Amino acid sequence: MRENPNITVLEASRLLGERWKALDQHTKSYYEAKSQEAKVLYEQQVALFEAKYGKIEKKSKARKARVPSLGGTGLVQMGSS
Repeated sequence: MRENPNITVLEASRLLGERWKALDQHTKSYYEAKSQEAKVLYEQQVALFEAKYGKIEKKSKARKARVPSLGGTGLVQMGSS
């Protein structure tokens, strides 16, 4: 945020949540409508992209098990591939 560039993400989320709760219903409705318009546009663009290029499979979020480093010990790690 411009007022405090060193703020953490957690603090920023908390402050933005407080600001959202403090908004009047008319202002909230405006932003909710804008959000819905953006969602519809996004879904249309995804449909056009998939029609042209096909559906893209999402990458797996699975991570490899982390193996501790043996750097500087002179030992060779066995069995990892």
